[in-house]
Amino acid sequence: MVTVTVTQLFQLVTYRNTYFKRRGLPAPPPRSLFLGNIPEIQAELKPCEKFYEWGKIYGKTYGTYEGGHHTIVTSDLDILHDIFVKNLSISMLGR
Repeated sequence: MVTVTVTQLFQLVTYRNTYFKRRGLPAPPPRSLFLGNIPEIQAELKPCEKFYEWGKIYGKTYGTYEGGHHTIVTSDLDILHDIFVKNLSISMLGR
C-alpha cells in the first residue's frame, strides 16, 4: 500500500514538473519537488534579475514552476500586445 502511494506521488510530481516540456516551452528545471523555482527566485536580492538571466538562457518566452502553479513569462512585445490590447478588449465587452 505504501509503495503504491509513493509511486503514484512520484509519478504525479514528475508529470507536473514536465508541464512546459510537453507543450514545447523551455523552462528552468524545478529545484524543489513542491516549491518548483521559488527557492531560486527568492535567493536573489532582486528577483527580476533572475528572470532576466533566465530570459537570456531560455529566450523571450519560457515557463517557471511556482509551487503548484505554472507561470509563463514573456518579454515578446507582440505576444503582450495580443494579450493586453486585442484579447483584453474582447473579453471586457461582456462585463
